[in-house]
Amino acid sequence: MVMALQSLNSGTASLSGQLSLYKARLQQAQREASQAENRVAQLEQQTQTARDQAARANDRVRDAADNPPRAASSADNSSSSEAPPSPTINTLGQVNGRMLDATA
Repeated sequence: MVMALQSLNSGTASLSGQLSLYKARLQQAQREASQAENRVAQLEQQTQTARDQAARANDRVRDAADNPPRAASSADNSSSSEAPPSPTINTLGQVNGRMLDATA
């Protein structure tokens, strides 16, 4: 009878240890899932920001295409105080314009 109780106690201790290990693993998995969920939310926010920026850039491109700069008269061209043309944005979102320094 004493042997049976000892065997039962050791079996209970083994199950208790397994249960503790399972709980620790479950908590770790829950923490990792929460971190992954937060990272997904951050990436979704960054994606939306990038989409908004791309839409604004496309709007500027369309505006520039719809409103080209007016041609200056020959008298205006002789003026040395005339500012250089402002850069525009192409359909890839890259700035087009006069390059002043290739090392920049």
